[in-house]
Amino acid sequence: MRLPDNRQPFEWREKAIKGIEQTLRLLEEQLLTPSVRSSAEKIDELLDDDFMEITSSGTVKTKQDCLDGLQTPEMILSQFSIRVISEGVVQTFYKIETEDRKTLRSSIWKESGEGWKMVYHQGTPAAE
Repeated sequence: MRLPDNRQPFEWREKAIKGIEQTLRLLEEQLLTPSVRSSAEKIDELLDDDFMEITSSGTVKTKQDCLDGLQTPEMILSQFSIRVISEGVVQTFYKIETEDRKTLRSSIWKESGEGWKMVYHQGTPAAE
């Protein structure tokens, strides 16, 4: 989705950004589901080939690490927001709660001819 330039009416820009936010929230939520986390095919669709992650425990992972399988604890996403970095590049921010901890998460997504792909993700333990 092409971001409108600053010469466009504010309402049009706001609607476009809201649409991007809704799309990326949906993609982030998909990545939290056991059916997607256990599917190499679906992970391949969502992660860029150059994907890198720094986990909340400090481990660095690549796309191949994720294709080999992800843990599937029940996760609840809240406090979702985005920041447009440039045309076709957006950063997401949100909080995840699992049974035993809370983490702050951030991802960078880029839009390509194949749709939105995550290129970077980081999780950080949240202060209680």
